[in-house]
Amino acid sequence: WGVTSLKVMAELVALLRAAPVIALPAVRRLVVTHGSTGAGQAGARRFVKELFPAIRFHNQGTVCERVRVKGAAEASVEMFLASGATSKIAVANMRIEDITKAITDAASK
Repeated sequence: WGVTSLKVMAELVALLRAAPVIALPAVRRLVVTHGSTGAGQAGARRFVKELFPAIRFHNQGTVCERVRVKGAAEASVEMFLASGATSKIAVANMRIEDITKAITDAASK
């Protein structure tokens, strides 16, 4: 590891710590399914791109998966809780903020 590598690593950790803390202690597995194209997919794609790293960082016991379906598909988030229950949320046409709220609300029930 060179000095440059350590500096880059420190910058990445700082970015993850500055990201919004989305605590999901009851969630063991989080699966986001979305289409590669089509209306209503942008929020789910953006959620994965922008918030999955922070969710993985703050919830290290949670497995985060992304399932891409060719073409248009119904965007959804499926959560597998520690209690054994599952929850599926349709997130088509939802903004990233609304998806985050729906997930935290469902995980806290």
